[in-house]
Amino acid sequence: MEIYRKRCEELNKAREILYRKIKSSLPQEEKDKPYTDLEKYLDLVYEIKRKDESVPVYSKAIQTALDNEAAVYIPYFDHPLYLTGPIVLNSGNSLKVHPA
Repeated sequence: MEIYRKRCEELNKAREILYRKIKSSLPQEEKDKPYTDLEKYLDLVYEIKRKDESVPVYSKAIQTALDNEAAVYIPYFDHPLYLTGPIVLNSGNSLKVHPA
C-alpha cells in the first residue's frame, strides 16, 4: 500500500509540472480568457444504465455550456465523464479540461 501511495504522489507531481508547462506555453490571451466552469451546467447531467450501473452523462451539459459561453472549463471530477454524442466547438469557442 505504501508503494501505491508513493506512486500516486509521484504521478500527481508529474501532472502539476505538465500543467505548468502547458499553461506557460499558452498565448497570453488564452491564459486571460474568462472560462465558465462546467459546474454551472451540472443540472443538465443525467444518468443512464451501463452494465448494471448508473453512469452520469455530460454531453448535454458540455454542449449547452459551449453554446452559451465562449470558453468553458471542465474541472477535475473523481469519476469518468460519459458522452453520448459529439461535442461541437464553434468558431471562437474554447474548451479547457483539467489535466488529471
